[in-house]
Amino acid sequence: MEESLRTIMSGTGDIQGKIDALLELLHRGSQEQGTFDFQKTSQTIINGRVLLALKQCIRQVRGAKWSTWADEHIPDLSERTRQIWMTLGKCGDAREFAHLGEDRLLRIIRRQRSTNSRLSIGAFLEDHSIEQPGGEASVDLKVLVDRALRRPRGAGRRRGVQASPPPPPFNELLASLQNQARELISQGPDGLAQVDREALTALETTLAELRANIST
Repeated sequence: MEESLRTIMSGTGDIQGKIDALLELLHRGSQEQGTFDFQKTSQTIINGRVLLALKQCIRQVRGAKWSTWADEHIPDLSERTRQIWMTLGKCGDAREFAHLGEDRLLRIIRRQRSTNSRLSIGAFLEDHSIEQPGGEASVDLKVLVDRALRRPRGAGRRRGVQASPPPPPFNELLASLQNQARELISQGPDGLAQVDREALTALETTLAELRANIST
């Protein structure tokens, strides 16, 4: 499916033709979830990349807004599901680690974002000095990843050097809020007036966490 996605996006056809082809690809991918967890996770990541490509195309359509268009043309996928799939799809090496499962991958991605680290599963493993075993040893990798995720943020190691002490939760949340705000403002010529509901929801979630942190 990824090869089909690349072919569609590199084609010279009109934008509506690309949108129709991507919708068909997404429909096919949604039906082919596989039997095993790693197959389902891998397909979910591909579906997320198809959604990202669709979003890119819709933004080229005059007067179209992604969230409204998606609600109308992909009604079987909730906004939350779309957001989860696209989050996984944005991580370049996520499919290499599909055996970790969707939940672990999402937790790693969120950890990397909250610490302003490179959005890469491999980078997370490297930061925590975790070597990826092969074959049946993947169960051990899951245990090591779970252990790393329970550590305080910023407590990993890189190239044998002790990482700096983790910043206070307040600062982490504030940094995340600022980054999301910058992303919102840069999404269109009219700033916040052009943002889609997905991005606004993410910002509101971070703001709620920030307020809860302040209150405690």
